[in-house]
Amino acid sequence: MKAERDTASEALPENDVSAKAVVFGGIGLFVGIALSGAIVAGLLLWLSATDSRPPLNSLEAQRIIPPRPRLEIDPAGDRAAIERDARDKITGYAWVDQSRGRARIPIDEAMTLISARGWPDPEERP
Repeated sequence: MKAERDTASEALPENDVSAKAVVFGGIGLFVGIALSGAIVAGLLLWLSATDSRPPLNSLEAQRIIPPRPRLEIDPAGDRAAIERDARDKITGYAWVDQSRGRARIPIDEAMTLISARGWPDPEERP
């Protein structure tokens, strides 16, 4: 027949891992992370210090101008001019069609007029 087991010893499981092993494992993990970070930082410093490029040869030193048509020579200047023209249009006065009496007014003034008078209906326009 089977031998009867002690039920008291089966109720409580034994500890699989000791607390000492967990502490040493955690310390080892953090030391490993710190060590790998230090190695990466050292490699980055070493690579940035040894980044010496050879001097340019005569072909690389030449300023090569593309053939015509050169559509955009100064992109930053072109953008500044476009933005300046747009700003002048929304902040200045100008005739759109003087014979019909149409003019352009600053956007702030136009918003003030629209808020005071309301949006014109197409039927009310002369």
